[in-house]
Amino acid sequence: MRKIIIFAAMLFAVSVSAQVNIANGLLAYYPYNGNASDESGNGYNGTVGAGVTLTADRFGNANKAYNFPNNGSISSTIQYDSDSSFSIVLWFRADQISVNTTRLLLWRGDLGGPTPTGEQTSFGISNAGSACYANLEKFNGLQGCSLLNSSESNPAPFDDANWYMATISKNGNQVIFYINDIPQDTITVTWSTAPCNSVDINYIPLKMGSDVFNGAIDDVMVYNRALNTAEVDSLHALTASYLTPTSTEVISENELRLFPNPVKNALNIQLSENSNYALEVTDLNGKRVYSSNLTGQNFELNTAEWAQGLYLLRLIDENGKTYTQKVVKD
Repeated sequence: MRKIIIFAAMLFAVSVSAQVNIANGLLAYYPYNGNASDESGNGYNGTVGAGVTLTADRFGNANKAYNFPNNGSISSTIQYDSDSSFSIVLWFRADQISVNTTRLLLWRGDLGGPTPTGEQTSFGISNAGSACYANLEKFNGLQGCSLLNSSESNPAPFDDANWYMATISKNGNQVIFYINDIPQDTITVTWSTAPCNSVDINYIPLKMGSDVFNGAIDDVMVYNRALNTAEVDSLHALTASYLTPTSTEVISENELRLFPNPVKNALNIQLSENSNYALEVTDLNGKRVYSSNLTGQNFELNTAEWAQGLYLLRLIDENGKTYTQKVVKD
């Protein structure tokens, strides 16, 4: 099954208050669909380090996220300019507290010493597991020039094995840090003066995971612009609340298979059981766009007249068993 966020779907993401285009400025998208490939089409594929293995994502889909043990990371050659505007989004699950150190979920920069030069962008979990923070720093030698260190205003047990979405959005000199769709902190950074105005940071790789993080990471997105609050809200809605399966819904691709997905004119539906089904398709606002009663286990659905976007397809068999998957209309 395709991951919850699909690049084609992001062209038409909907927030509560406005239509937003959350594919605009997307440099890289790592849905971890069985590999570390960049599915934005820009070719910034990741390199999986030793010990990093595929695992189930937050919806229970096998091999759709990566598990990061201590000393494990995935690196990417993507470049973004921290002197101007950018955004990074990821989902994470922290499984274990590391003693006396902060666990880095993602970082980009020269963490070495004694005189590191470069720029750091990072997400982390405190050594007590009770706070998540974003860090943005530029430095030349031992002199740090500006620092964002933003933690959860109401501390929560981030090592509780639940999934959270973290976002850092830099708009010029203003940086906002989000957990899920809630802003946690806003700060102004400046590093236009010496010695940091001349630091070249474009050669530094981006890494997911680190030597002190133990947990899982999924759906990493990097933008060359700042995401606004409505867009962060839309991303969170697309990947969490609206599309979270209920306990009765089936998410196994062995039981329900949809293809092609993304779809243009005709969607094939294959089910593992021959039964009578009630079919309903809704858009992101919950509006019904199609419904029908079906009998059998193989069907073709005409989608030529559907508007481009993301839909939820739900089938209920005669025993009340519910099958749900996402459909992207290209």
